[in-house]
Amino acid sequence: MLRAVRDHSGRTLEDVARACGVLPARLWEIEAGVAPTLAERQALSELFGYDEDVLIDL
Repeated sequence: MLRAVRDHSGRTLEDVARACGVLPARLWEIEAGVAPTLAERQALSELFGYDEDVLIDL
């Protein structure tokens, strides 16, 4: 569901990856269901404005 959040925000995979400091391929993996690291969770939650647990559980 992270992809849906990204799509809803109007951001591209590359934009989000750059903002979070990860490679686009890594963000694609996370969107496909691979568990993000703690740092990745924090960066994504800050970027999208969701609590870490809520964002990853979406």
